[in-house]
Amino acid sequence: MMGIKHVHVTTTSLNGCKVEIDGDVEYALIPPHITGFHGAVHLSGDPDCPNGDLYFGIEPKGRTAPILPVDESKP
Repeated sequence: MMGIKHVHVTTTSLNGCKVEIDGDVEYALIPPHITGFHGAVHLSGDPDCPNGDLYFGIEPKGRTAPILPVDESKP
């Protein structure tokens, strides 16, 4: 059994950066665990913080990343 819960949370990291999380958490009930997240994480704060946005998504099923052959003759 699975579920989806929308979250919008603001917290502060251990080094004082502001972290805003806005998205959907996918979870399983048996055993209880998080299976995925899609949404945005916004980081801000003083100049020592990595200010910016991180976007997370779920790849459609059946889609794979291309794999290039390895040329073992090159060092």
